[in-house]
Amino acid sequence: MGDFKKGMKEIFKKLLLGFSIIGIIIVFFGAIIVAFLKSDLVASAYSGNYSDYVNLGDYIVKTDEEGAMPALTKQQLKIAIEKCYSGEMKTNCLSVIDDLISVQNKYKVNAAFMVAVAQKESTCGTGWQAIDPNSHNWFSILYGAKWNGASGKTCTGGVGTWCWYDSYNEAVQKYGIYMTQHDYFYFAHGEYSVGQIAPHFAGEEWEKGVKRYIDNIYSAVAETIPMRTNVKGQQIVKKAAEIMQYMMDNNYYYANGNAVPLSKNGKYCDCSAFVCWVLYDLGITNAQSNGYQLTTYTMDTNGKGYFPDNGWKKITSYDDLQPGDIVIMEGEGNANGHVQIFAYKKDGVRYYVNCGWDPYRHTSPYEAEGTQKKLYSAWRIPN
Repeated sequence: MGDFKKGMKEIFKKLLLGFSIIGIIIVFFGAIIVAFLKSDLVASAYSGNYSDYVNLGDYIVKTDEEGAMPALTKQQLKIAIEKCYSGEMKTNCLSVIDDLISVQNKYKVNAAFMVAVAQKESTCGTGWQAIDPNSHNWFSILYGAKWNGASGKTCTGGVGTWCWYDSYNEAVQKYGIYMTQHDYFYFAHGEYSVGQIAPHFAGEEWEKGVKRYIDNIYSAVAETIPMRTNVKGQQIVKKAAEIMQYMMDNNYYYANGNAVPLSKNGKYCDCSAFVCWVLYDLGITNAQSNGYQLTTYTMDTNGKGYFPDNGWKKITSYDDLQPGDIVIMEGEGNANGHVQIFAYKKDGVRYYVNCGWDPYRHTSPYEAEGTQKKLYSAWRIPN
């Protein structure tokens, strides 16, 4: 019996030793995992409710636009970089801080946004995949003949190959040119926000990552990130562009009348049905009349109709329009006529999203206004 007890004690001791070793291993690897998560290979912990930013607004990164994120000073940016990054990432970012501020001042490209893009595309020059590290192309810019001023060295592969730069400093300076002088995208074409820029990189995943990194930078210096003015209006513009692109891709034509919600197999739409479709998809399900689209007559006639009855703010001047405002033009006999959604203004020209003619013949969701007609009324969604 004594030998049995002695044997059991030995087994128990070995089990305790084994569990202790396992515990030590768990703690050790747990510490490694925590250290990794806090390393500069991943974003630092988000300090606020990130989903609110994704769902309710966007980050305007053209610093002179209304509602843009505040441009950080050199000192603020330096503090943020030192707090957010370490090792080579920090060294690389600090080495171009004068260039970041220079581009921000000259081209109005937000400096924090540039750092966030560099982090997303190349882990700030430390994590390369498809691009040669010697290229210093930490923004992942492809060579294009029509924006050669942003391409740095001549690319031996020609158009469509990765740009090469002598340094990260040059890459930052050229990025300012790229963002403002591109023939097809970005600032020169009214794309001022992360959400508008994202489709030209890697879409939603890229957008979320860049926004998260931007938030880390601003949180590090206790700056708030203001959303665009009239956030709901921006949602209307975004949804309108999505639906118009859908109609363009699926050969919709113009015809009067349609039910709400619109069947996406109907293949036809008119101007007021389009506006109702946009509002319905945004959850404004009462923008209809007995299951059918509103008309411009039921939207507003002499101050009576859906918009005034539901608390929308009346806008009486083109100069006061904000993105997402619903604009009713004056038709024949001073009556209400065509309706469209105001998107943005560029170089003095207003751009709208509208279904005034066959969508399949549109070349862009956004359409510049033609001969300006008298404004019947315009309406802004209540916040």
